[in-house]
Amino acid sequence: MIARFALLIVLFAPAAAVAQVRQVHLREFLDLVEQTNLDLAANRFNITVAEAQITLARLRPDPQFNGGVASLDLTNQKLPTSTTYNLSQLVELGGKRGSRIEAATAGKSLAEAQLEDFFQQLRADATNAFIDALFARQVLERKRQTLESVERLVTATEERLRAGDVGQAAVWQVKVEAERFRGEVLSAEG
Repeated sequence: MIARFALLIVLFAPAAAVAQVRQVHLREFLDLVEQTNLDLAANRFNITVAEAQITLARLRPDPQFNGGVASLDLTNQKLPTSTTYNLSQLVELGGKRGSRIEAATAGKSLAEAQLEDFFQQLRADATNAFIDALFARQVLERKRQTLESVERLVTATEERLRAGDVGQAAVWQVKVEAERFRGEVLSAEG
């Protein structure tokens, strides 16, 4: 869509603290939504977390070294003490490590699919908001044109009153209608 219109950027850009009204193309608007949407950034971070989970799943358990000194007889300090050292290594059997890596890889694939789904939904919502804003702007322009026509009718009816062609009730009726349209324009502007 190449149509241009005044758009309240705050609809999909929570990073913009102050509402800025300016003319925007749809592509520019969608790019701005993509750059400033915090939920999208959080979903992108989920992929980084999933990649870290894959790295952790690939790690092998570290060997452990323990040592200690103990006295055999607590009442007599002259007896020899015992010194112990222990080295242990966890051995994973049954493909546990491979299963961990597969699960972490599946988690990353899930995070990527969720990101893509969220991004598509965000683009759809932003496009719908853009179209709604275009429609609202066109409705506003039409109401302004109608108000101008009704104001010209008020002027013409007042001239007809001065000429004696219509009564005061007709002027009041046209003025009431003009005020009603003015209210609709103000509502559409809001």
